[in-house]
Amino acid sequence: MRRPQLIINIAFGASLCILLGFALLCYERFNSFLHYSDTVDKSYHVLGQLDHLDGVLKNGEMEERGYLLTHDTSYLNGFKYGALNARPTLDSLCKLVKESPDRQTSIQIMNDSLGALFDNWKKDIGRIASLNPAGQVALMKSRQKQMDNVRGQIKNVENEETTFLEAQANGKTVYKRATPSYFLVLILVAGFITVLSFLQISRELKVRAKVQQMLEIKLQELNTYSLELEQITFAASHDFQEPLRKISTFSNRLLMKYSEELDQDARMMVERIDHSAARMRSLLGDLVNFSNLVRNSEQIQKVNLNAVVTDVLAELEGKIRERNAIIHSADLPTIRGYKSQLHLLFKMLLDNAVKFGREGVPSIVRIDYIMVSGDEIANGDPTFRDRKYHRISVEDNGIGFSDEFAEKMFKIFQTLNNQSEGYTGTGLGLAICQRVVVNHQGYIRASGVPAKSATFYCYLATTL
Repeated sequence: MRRPQLIINIAFGASLCILLGFALLCYERFNSFLHYSDTVDKSYHVLGQLDHLDGVLKNGEMEERGYLLTHDTSYLNGFKYGALNARPTLDSLCKLVKESPDRQTSIQIMNDSLGALFDNWKKDIGRIASLNPAGQVALMKSRQKQMDNVRGQIKNVENEETTFLEAQANGKTVYKRATPSYFLVLILVAGFITVLSFLQISRELKVRAKVQQMLEIKLQELNTYSLELEQITFAASHDFQEPLRKISTFSNRLLMKYSEELDQDARMMVERIDHSAARMRSLLGDLVNFSNLVRNSEQIQKVNLNAVVTDVLAELEGKIRERNAIIHSADLPTIRGYKSQLHLLFKMLLDNAVKFGREGVPSIVRIDYIMVSGDEIANGDPTFRDRKYHRISVEDNGIGFSDEFAEKMFKIFQTLNNQSEGYTGTGLGLAICQRVVVNHQGYIRASGVPAKSATFYCYLATTL
């Protein structure tokens, strides 16, 4: 990855992280404000309930004293109402502080003291009439002391709640002061990274615009070269062939007309001229074929490979009969591909298999077929993974070759044998085979054993 692209990726990643952090912070702050607001509301409610409870106790105390002093039963109605009303208040306090164990403990202690006080009040109502004035005074002092103790506990709970409320208020104030600063820092950092990214992207776009302009120029040049190549191909297939045909024609006439007048050396020279002209025609033909394969203007169609092999065998019938070759072909599939190119592929492979046979040994050629996965190709090259391929192998029992030359033989004008060994060729046959396979989005490889066999594996994509 180029450095500018890496910087852009890092900048965008950082911006994304900051935006995510910004969102999380907003969420956390919002939850904190809700928590503080809920806590403050509950604290005010607790203080209100405590104040209400303190009022209930004061009224209860006054009504009890009124009854003791006057023995008027009307005081008991208010007393009973106030005492009974305290229980819901206590239950409400316990619910409000249930999330705070320390505050809940204080409320529970106060609750126990109030319960004891209310129980004593109820007992006092039943026995007041039997007490003498001195006993009533002693009872009032005892309840007064117990009442003061309960009110002290209520006061302690109020103080604790007030302290808790102040702590929550202070925390809320800290959040309130810090939040704008956090947001401002995040916004500034995000803005800086965004500007940096924008500048880097702008620079990259300018560079790419220049590269695009250069590519367009190169494309125009390439189109010009392609046009010139087509002109050369046309010349090779027409204009260059004409002089070669004339050379062959006149050399043949020379041999026929003046054969008796030519000595052995002269006859050999004329024959070499004719052989060179024929080889040159073959070379130009292969160049035209290779050029056409590179341009690949043929339309894809369904191709019966069995029929292709039958046509090729008919075309090579003379060479096959001359070498006493035996061709065994498995049942081949019908695939989507380029018919003329596939014909050329089998022609080159079978021609090589017959041509490079061992002297005195009948050539036996076997064509096999199997469907395989792309993992088999080139040691699992990722270019071919996750696809299926038609694997067609052509194996012969000829002169073979060493595997160290397996890659070299597919290069243009590369041959493993020279003309003096009796094996003619242009050095383009296997390069043409490779180009055909590449046009079918496939791969070709070879494996050989010197003086024993050679096998060519063609992988053709099942989806084209």
